[in-house]
Amino acid sequence: MKHCSKCHTNYTQEGINFCRNDGNELSEDTFDYSNTLLMPKTKENKKYGIWFKLLEYDLDLYEKGLSSPVTIAGDYAQLGNKEKALEWLEEAYSRQSRDLPYLKNNPSLSELSSDPQYKELLQRIESLEQ
Repeated sequence: MKHCSKCHTNYTQEGINFCRNDGNELSEDTFDYSNTLLMPKTKENKKYGIWFKLLEYDLDLYEKGLSSPVTIAGDYAQLGNKEKALEWLEEAYSRQSRDLPYLKNNPSLSELSSDPQYKELLQRIESLEQ
């Protein structure tokens, strides 16, 4: 398996050498995923494991029209990639995603709660609801 060290996307397909999100060259993944559910949720470990796999899965679903940009933003937020999370939230806003009203209560986005750009986005969403 290969992965992008910048956005942490996994690639299982053969012949892919560059990340489809940011164009970075992929590196071989040597991380053992077998015990990831039992690992403590530390900053180093949480970028791997279940969130890492969920991001890959959700990106594939999104490409098929079966996932929301908010879901992918939550995956990136849990991986500690605030920049990518905010990019996906802006995508959700521009597409008027049906998940927008629930951003405040989305636990996977809690990592963004103190970010000024996230707060500003929440204000824009609230103004749409009025």
